[in-house]
Amino acid sequence: MPPRNKTPSPKPSSGAGRKGAARSRPGPRRGPGPSKEDTSASPGAARSRPGPRREVGPIRGDAGAGAGALSLYAPSALGLSGLLGEELRGLGASGVRVELSGVAFQGDLGLAYRACLWSRLASRVLLQ
Repeated sequence: MPPRNKTPSPKPSSGAGRKGAARSRPGPRRGPGPSKEDTSASPGAARSRPGPRREVGPIRGDAGAGAGALSLYAPSALGLSGLLGEELRGLGASGVRVELSGVAFQGDLGLAYRACLWSRLASRVLLQ
C-alpha cells in the first residue's frame, strides 16, 4: 500500500465546490467576441465611412436671414405660464400671450431653437 500524503487537500472556497451554489460576486458581463471568420480583418475595417454631405433644404418657415415671424406655442405646467411668458420675453419673443397651460408667441426659427434649448419651464416649442 502506498504511503498517504500527510498534507490536507485544499478546501473549496465559499460554495465553489457545492452543487447549485451561486457565485458571490459575478464578473462583468461582456458581449460576444469577434467571430472566428473575422480574425484576419482589422478592427476598423468593418466600419463604413460617412458619405459626402448633402445639402438640406430649408426647414418649414425658415427662409434665411430675412425670415418672417412664426407663430409658436410653448406648453407648460399649470400655474407656470406667467413665468414662462417672462422667460420667453427675455429670450426675445414678441407678441407674447399668456394662456392657462402655455404661452403663444411670435418669433423666428432661431428664437424657437433658443426657447427649446434654454427654457426651463416650457416642455416643448410647437409651430402653429
